[in-house]
Amino acid sequence: MKDHVTPPAVPPAAERIGKAFSDPRGRLPRGRSYAIPMKFGINTLRWTNDFDLEQIPPLAEIRKWGFDGVEITRRNLIGFPARILREAARNEGLDLTFCTSLPAGLSLVSADEEVRAEALDYAERAIELAAELGSPVLVGPFFSNGAKDDEDAWRRAVEAMQILTATLRACDVTLAVEPQNRYQASFFTTCAEAAQLCRAVHDPYLGVTFDTFHANIEESQPAAVLAGLEQYLAHVHVAENHRGMPGTGHLPWIDLFVALHENHYGGWVVVEAFTGEPESGLRHLQSVMAATSAVLVR
Repeated sequence: MKDHVTPPAVPPAAERIGKAFSDPRGRLPRGRSYAIPMKFGINTLRWTNDFDLEQIPPLAEIRKWGFDGVEITRRNLIGFPARILREAARNEGLDLTFCTSLPAGLSLVSADEEVRAEALDYAERAIELAAELGSPVLVGPFFSNGAKDDEDAWRRAVEAMQILTATLRACDVTLAVEPQNRYQASFFTTCAEAAQLCRAVHDPYLGVTFDTFHANIEESQPAAVLAGLEQYLAHVHVAENHRGMPGTGHLPWIDLFVALHENHYGGWVVVEAFTGEPESGLRHLQSVMAATSAVLVR
């Protein structure tokens, strides 16, 4: 697979979405305390597999819990009231991000040209809906199927992303591809493989979603992998090892948040848990933030 080497014309995804610090050494100086500028969201998968406004708590309640935003997961894009939802969220002081995945039978790396074309059409519509929502990022496992050792599939993946960058740029939306664990995906399952795709495409509108649940399965040292993503880190999903709320399992949250600091990350941290109370999950993350600040100033 040959890398596409056209220099980026705009800042990297993490910088545009909200990368926080500019220390040229790539690490936070010791001896000072930093306010963490990350935004916390909650994914609607906590309540439903395919978002509908009536299936989640009122937006005012989510705001009352203390979240900065809501991540909408929607797999059927037909009839999705993006603009209405954007206005409703704005009225409650909430921002939105958008998450989706390719429908069954579609693939961006398929050998079937018609299948790839349908997958591209779906992805382009999802990008446009993200823009209508006001989301700076489109999140999802767009590469779940395919053989990772298939060179032709990798070539088609790069070509698909190069086609989509025109729509991403026009909409000012970053595509944050999400590696999933081996039980849910086959094309790539690690952050290193997702970063490889980003390097090959070499466009600042393509980045990686780091998901703590999937990383706990696939990465031997999740915090080190997180820190090493550098400019390719565009989005973060958090859940425990059992997909519950943060603080109810065994994940090393302080290590992970130190890694976010070391990566100068200032974007979205979205709770994508399937069980538990959202408010308690957020309180745990806030306590981790405070503990992380203490670690960084030692």
